[in-house]
Parts: sequence; C-alpha cells; structure tokens
Amino acid sequence: MSLKSFHLVFACATTGLFIFLSVFYGKIYLDSNEFSHLIISGICLLLTLSGIYYCKSFIEKYKSFSNL
Repeated sequence: MSLKSFHLVFACATTGLFIFLSVFYGKIYLDSNEFSHLIISGICLLLTLSGIYYCKSFIEKYKSFSNL
C-alpha cells in the first residue's frame, strides 16, 4: 500500500468517524436536551466538513501521482 493510498484511507476513515460521532451526539442531544451534546455534535460536524475538504484538496493536489 502506497503512502498516498494509506493517506486517503485514513482521511476517509476519520471523516466517517466524525460523521458517526456527529449523528450520535445529535441523537443524545435530542434525548437529553443537554447543550454540551449539541456543541460536541456541532464540532464533529465541522470536523467532518473539514475532513471532506481536506480529502478533496489532497486528491486534487496529488492526482499526478499514479501509484494509487
């Protein structure tokens, strides 16, 4: 596995984890109405969006490397 493919797999797995955590804490917020769960869910959502942006920019920057 090349470094580029490992990097993409790791970035996608991290983004998937943050998607799961944002949904999980959003669901906990709906059950308990604690404001801290809403804040954590929002932070995870922002990290999800930044992970998607990072994956997109990484692919565009290193698309010339063919050893994927």
